[in-house]
Amino acid sequence: MAPKALSVRRIHILLAGVLCLFSMALVAPLALYGQSAAIEGTVRDNSGAVIPGAAITVIHTATNLQRTVASNSAGLFSVPDLPPGE
Repeated sequence: MAPKALSVRRIHILLAGVLCLFSMALVAPLALYGQSAAIEGTVRDNSGAVIPGAAITVIHTATNLQRTVASNSAGLFSVPDLPPGE
């Protein structure tokens, strides 16, 4: 009986190892895409009133990548999916 119990244990260890490798294979590619940034805000004038339709330009200084968005009717804007940097 001891050899049979030992082989079942080996099968369990093997299955656990395969499950770990499969899990890492699924998670590893996600780590490559994990870093991005976003800038959100409200555009207001000196009196505190919102400014709809204002142009907001974000410039990545290392690559000179530029993204321009406009504020909505409430003065809100969002620039998502920016690469890390200054």
